[in-house]
Amino acid sequence: MIVNSIYMPDTCLQKDNFPAHILWNKNINLEILLKIPNSILIKEIYNVSKGGIKELSKGVIKINKYDVNGYVGFVFHSKLLKKPKVIENIEFEIIDPITNESEKFIKNIELFRPYLNLEKSPDKIFVKGDTSLNKVQLSEKIKLKNIGDGTALILIDTKSDDHFLLSLPTGYDSFTKRFLIDMERKMETLKEKFPNYSDTIDSYIDLLKHSIAPDEKYIKKIKKVSSDLLEKFENDKDFQNEITSTAFLCYIENIELITELRSFLEYLNSIGTGRIILLNSIFVIKSSTPSGRFNLQIQSMDLAYNVYPQIQIPEIEIICDKDCEIPIHSLFEWN
Repeated sequence: MIVNSIYMPDTCLQKDNFPAHILWNKNINLEILLKIPNSILIKEIYNVSKGGIKELSKGVIKINKYDVNGYVGFVFHSKLLKKPKVIENIEFEIIDPITNESEKFIKNIELFRPYLNLEKSPDKIFVKGDTSLNKVQLSEKIKLKNIGDGTALILIDTKSDDHFLLSLPTGYDSFTKRFLIDMERKMETLKEKFPNYSDTIDSYIDLLKHSIAPDEKYIKKIKKVSSDLLEKFENDKDFQNEITSTAFLCYIENIELITELRSFLEYLNSIGTGRIILLNSIFVIKSSTPSGRFNLQIQSMDLAYNVYPQIQIPEIEIICDKDCEIPIHSLFEWN
């Protein structure tokens, strides 16, 4: 029996799609028995004729008719599982119906996802401000670790006794207004240069105006805009270069308006190892009194926009030596 290749990736993010295919000698008519675990679903099967697929039992599929002999392709979908890492396998049994010769191929795949673990949460944090460097020093930090695989995207929210307010840093409102004004002005020029992409550009600008939120409406919107942009970028590299260079230029021209920049760059250098990206990392906690208490909530999702249960951090007392802005990312130890 001649099977040229059987392909399936080694890993996949949970609740995401992954491909597979089988290639064989087109002169041989083969039957394929597919055995699939409960954690995996079949989303698409390509190059199969009408009536060529039969479900023999739960998780067992027989395929024996093809539009063009010698190839069959699959798109599988992983379910979201309780464990952050699970190794499953799909069994491909290749059968020659004339000779009854058969051969089994078992392909393993690691289904992974991020998993956040709150390893340490101090009862009290002393904050020392350094006005000259626009930095703060913290006596202790909250230790949050991603013990799963993949990257976790998180948003931090806070509830306090009114002594602390989670907000954008000094200068950020001015940066946002100037950035969006410059982007809209430059994008109008791009719409003249790329009139066929006017709707895509308008959707992109509209997305930039909205605050990040892990809710269904925002996730649906960002998926649609991202998919549309990616499709245009793949088909038109000039358009891709113009969009990215324009956004970068607007960012650089206005970044000096943000005072909380030095520690933000330090945070950016730290996220690779921990595989945690704080979506509102530029936010700061502003204090109206030298001390007070607050609770933090962590909302998280993965790169496939799957939303996970909220993590509640126990109440923390903050004691500052002077009025200051505490960058939200500086409260955490990521690695």
